[in-house]
Amino acid sequence: MKRTFRYMPILKTRPSENKAYEKLNDTIKDNILPIIEMTGARSYKYPKTHKTLAGVIRPGDINKKIESILSLVKNRPFILDITDDESLMYDGINVIKNPENGYQEWRKFLTKNENFKQLVIPTIQFDTNYIADTFLQIEELNKEFKYLALKISAFKFNDPDKCSNLFNVHNLSANTIIQSIIDKIVEKIGENKLILILDFGFISEFEKYKLIIDDCLAKITNTNHLKAVIPVSSSFPSYVRPIPEYSMEAQEELLYSYIKNTKKYSNIYFGDYASLHPVKYPTSGGGWIPRIDYIENSKVLKYSYRRASSDKKNKNNSDAYEELAKLVKNASNYKQINNLNIWGDEQIDLKSKGENNGNAPSFWISVRANLYMTILCSRTSSTLVLDL
Repeated sequence: MKRTFRYMPILKTRPSENKAYEKLNDTIKDNILPIIEMTGARSYKYPKTHKTLAGVIRPGDINKKIESILSLVKNRPFILDITDDESLMYDGINVIKNPENGYQEWRKFLTKNENFKQLVIPTIQFDTNYIADTFLQIEELNKEFKYLALKISAFKFNDPDKCSNLFNVHNLSANTIIQSIIDKIVEKIGENKLILILDFGFISEFEKYKLIIDDCLAKITNTNHLKAVIPVSSSFPSYVRPIPEYSMEAQEELLYSYIKNTKKYSNIYFGDYASLHPVKYPTSGGGWIPRIDYIENSKVLKYSYRRASSDKKNKNNSDAYEELAKLVKNASNYKQINNLNIWGDEQIDLKSKGENNGNAPSFWISVRANLYMTILCSRTSSTLVLDL
């Protein structure tokens, strides 16, 4: 059965991202091939009320993710990856990311539920420290699945202290081994079976990154034997300016258009981080200031927001969201999409009328991502056709 997709967003299995996708209009979902990045299952420490088990840690069960993902996507295909974000690697992730015996646990996870197996396009777990196990995994997955995906970073870090310099363009250089990895995998699985997800991470200002992007693209000399090339990035920051209102130009479409026009790939398709910052940062514990984000659907897409003042009275104050919703609705650059029932727009409207919805930041992350994915899907024209 041939299926067509216009947009490939990366979505971690966190509640806010799950809700953003779940609440999408079915017409939009049918045109999306989500790249689900699986985070771990949290462990549970038995409380004092369990006298015989008090303090004992029960590991999280990663297998529960199978049913939760199926519940989310219904009968729609998806690409599945495992997070490499250390802050989201709970107990179960370490089990299925073990390279032993050709990533045996990962392969078992992918095939233990027949419905899951029919819908999933697995991502190759690629680790040059375990090259024999990596390629054994590829050979075995190739026997079970029509397509395989590979997510690989377009950049490499030059600074060993990458955590403090993660998004400093001066500490990045092109990942020069991408083409050799592609060639070795295609040699194993055959042509037109590999979906390459080229991860550019956080790009705050496209022009600053252009030289590195050019260097990376120059090293990728042949993609004709791939089923698809999906560049992904995000320009939504980890921290926004503490001012009442602001708009910033989204860079994701600029990156996609530049690669498409520069390399003239015939098999390039649009993907990104669905308005989410690529990396989870630990919170400081200092509380939150209410903010509602929305998307300006102009020639160049923009992230916009209305934010409460930083006064002590507004910290952790969910009551401020009603006034913010009114400000968003009256903003000259906010326009609802009228031909679809958009959950994100509905939530802003309801909040402006005093409804008791959206009393925490995570809810409004869902709203932003829901609006963003809806708009992006409507702006994208290239269609990826898969025989699934």
